[in-house]
Amino acid sequence: MKVPMLDLQAQYEPLMPKIKEALERVFAEHNYIMGPQVKEFEEKMANYLGIKNAIGCASGTDALVLAVKALGIGAGDEVITTPFSFFATASSIWRNNATPVFVDIDPLTFNLDPDNIEKAITEKTRQFCRCIFLVNVPIWIPLWLLLINTICMLLKITHRVSVAPGTEK
Repeated sequence: MKVPMLDLQAQYEPLMPKIKEALERVFAEHNYIMGPQVKEFEEKMANYLGIKNAIGCASGTDALVLAVKALGIGAGDEVITTPFSFFATASSIWRNNATPVFVDIDPLTFNLDPDNIEKAITEKTRQFCRCIFLVNVPIWIPLWLLLINTICMLLKITHRVSVAPGTEK
């Protein structure tokens, strides 16, 4: 028996009627960019997250670029990040004229290795961009996250973590 690595059809089928209905509404109204559906999405997402505003983006890459820009990161700044991520993580830093600084991962958790973070910090370091992978997570992972947060606090460096909307920090 062949088991597919990724079965998007299984995910799509139960959602198909609602997706087709939404697409037909957009096509009928000819509001392809910034139409009422975008505004409705942004309002619903902000309400769901309990925040004042949410911005709909064309892609996750666009969202990362805007987030880096909103943090005021730019020319001359460095952002510590992981090489074990989709290229949009580093390119969002680069597209804002900042420099991504790669810190190697821990081979057990696939997350940034805290021992290497402190070594990578310079006077130009502005942010950490972590990508948390919850695979092979040992019992001590909360201590690892506490260590990263403590390093940031002591060195007065802010950090951000990308999470799925609605998940806990």
